[in-house]
Amino acid sequence: MDCEKLKKEIIELKEEIHKLKHDDLTGFGNRYKLKDFLNYISSENSDYVVCLVDLNNLHKINRKYGWEKGNEYILEFSEYLKKELKYIKSEIFRIGGDEFLIFSKKPFSIKEKYGNYVYEIYNPLKMDFRKIFNKLDKKIIQSKAENERKSIND
Repeated sequence: MDCEKLKKEIIELKEEIHKLKHDDLTGFGNRYKLKDFLNYISSENSDYVVCLVDLNNLHKINRKYGWEKGNEYILEFSEYLKKELKYIKSEIFRIGGDEFLIFSKKPFSIKEKYGNYVYEIYNPLKMDFRKIFNKLDKKIIQSKAENERKSIND
């Protein structure tokens, strides 16, 4: 096998690995990339701001206008995140259809129009990530329920 052919195969393999670890629509890391990231930071003794975002109304948009409009909404939010976090070292993962997980060394905010979001401080050496994620998940469920109650009472 010649060198050029081998280089081409290596490039193709790297591209395939990239595709396996990134969301097709947003380009953000997926659950596989998240696992790699958690392994990478596992020995760090520093705090991260971890934010779980659950987009508002994605299911309604998909049902009413179709998947294409839903994808446009996800892309709009993705572009917003990229712009908002441009100057903050952060890692963004799309972990579900309408769920995003963000790790950052500094606090940040997200426009409420996009959805419910909750934060926790995470230190890889001091706590298990599953505990933090479960805490975030419970908080997001509570946040969604509170927002639904508010919208009913308004």
